[in-house]
Amino acid sequence: MPHYQKDADLVARLGERIGALGMPLLVTRKFNGIVNAITMQVEDEYASPQVVDTLFVALLQLAGHLREPESGMVAGAVQEYREQTAKRLLKRGDRTSAST
Repeated sequence: MPHYQKDADLVARLGERIGALGMPLLVTRKFNGIVNAITMQVEDEYASPQVVDTLFVALLQLAGHLREPESGMVAGAVQEYREQTAKRLLKRGDRTSAST
């Protein structure tokens, strides 16, 4: 079973960006829990784009409960990585369907 480490590393960088904001540990842990769930999804050969996107939506909703400027900074980063991850999963799907 292929392991997509580059995809997992991409999502891990989102967690690092969020952690670098210096928010309280409990808040950061909430984000990291969801980021870890996304990481586990994308590193798997059979990642579900729908599940991954749902988890990114959860991050955006959680960001909406923060005060500014953290809310905007987190939401911007999440959206950026959401788009990059979706593109990678789409390319992966194209390769998989082409080989079958």
